[in-house]
Amino acid sequence: MCCVNSIKVYPTALELGVGSWYYDAYAEVCPTDACCKCVEWHSDNPCVASVNPSNGYIYANSVGVAKIYATTTDGSGCSNYINIRVSETVPVRSIVVLPATITIEPGQTTTLSTTVLPKTASNKALIWTSSNEKVAIVDCNGVVTGIAGGTVSIIATAADGSGTSDACVVKVTGDVLVSSITFYHSSVNMLVGDSRYLWINVLPSDATNDSVCWSSSDTSVVTVNKNSGLVLAQGAGTATIYATACDGSGVVGTCTITVRDKIFVSSITVSPKTKKLNVNASATLSATVLPDNADDKRIRWSCEPSGIVSLNDVTGEIRGIGTGTTTVKAVACDGSGTCGSCKVTVVTVPVT
Repeated sequence: MCCVNSIKVYPTALELGVGSWYYDAYAEVCPTDACCKCVEWHSDNPCVASVNPSNGYIYANSVGVAKIYATTTDGSGCSNYINIRVSETVPVRSIVVLPATITIEPGQTTTLSTTVLPKTASNKALIWTSSNEKVAIVDCNGVVTGIAGGTVSIIATAADGSGTSDACVVKVTGDVLVSSITFYHSSVNMLVGDSRYLWINVLPSDATNDSVCWSSSDTSVVTVNKNSGLVLAQGAGTATIYATACDGSGVVGTCTITVRDKIFVSSITVSPKTKKLNVNASATLSATVLPDNADDKRIRWSCEPSGIVSLNDVTGEIRGIGTGTTTVKAVACDGSGTCGSCKVTVVTVPVT
C-alpha cells in the first residue's frame, strides 16, 4: 500500500447546455494499490457549473466556463480537473447510422440504430427521411420498409437545426423502376419544318427498363416519333412533348416546344449588276440579303452557261477563263428560291 501520486479525470473537457446534468465524470487514482482512493469534487465557478462533492454529478447553471476538480482525500494534495463550457444549447455534432448499407426485400422492415454525439447535446431527437419513398419508406423511429426494387438513402438529420446528418444506403431487391425523367432542355424553340432529337436523363441509372414512350400534346404544332424521340415542327404554336416511362412506374418528363413560321429570304441584290473581265482576271461579287431577320441568310453562287468564268460557289469570287457572257447567280439556301444575278462578260486582252 502507498500514497496517491496522480489522478486522471474523464472526460478532460465537457460542453453542457444550461439546465442539464452530466452523470459520467469519474476519477482514476494512481497507483492502483494506493491506500486511499477516495476523491472529493468541487467547482472553481459554481455559478456556471456545480458538482456533487461525493459522486461527481455535474449540473450546468449558467453560460460560461468552469473547472471541476477531483482532489484526493488522503492528504497527498493530488488533483486534476475537467474543463467545463456551458452554453445555452449544445448542438449535435455527429450522427452515425448503422448499418451503413443494407439489403431488404419489398415489404420487409428493418430498424436502423444511431449514435448521436456529443452525449450532452441539448436535443438529440432525429428526423428520418427517405430520398425516394417509391423504393423505401422510414418512420420516426428509424424503421425502414422496402417498397419496390431500387437503391435509396435513408437519412437521419438532427432536429436541433444544426444540419448534422448521416445516412444508410438501402437496396431493395426486385425490378428497379424509373424514378425521374428530366429533359436536358425544359423548353425549345423551333421553326416550321425543322426537326431535332430531344435528349433526356432517366434515373436511376440502374433502372431495369429505362425505355420511354414519346407523345405530343398537339400534333398540329409538333409530332414526335414514339420510339426515337425525333420531333418535327408542323405549324406555329406551343405544344408539350411527353416522355413516359415504359415500366409502369407512371413517371413522366415534359418539354415545352414553341414553333414559329420561318422567315424566308425575300430579296438578294448582287453587286455589281454587270461586270466586264479580261481573260485570267479575277473579281469578287457581293450580295445583299433581305430581310435582315431572315432565319437562314446563306447563299450559294452558280453560273450559266459554264466555261466562261471559274466560280467559287461560297465566296462569289470569279475569274475569266473564256470569252463570252454568263449569268452569275446568288441563290438563297433556305428553300425560298430567291436569287439575285450579275451578267459577266469576259473579253480577250487587246494586243498593243
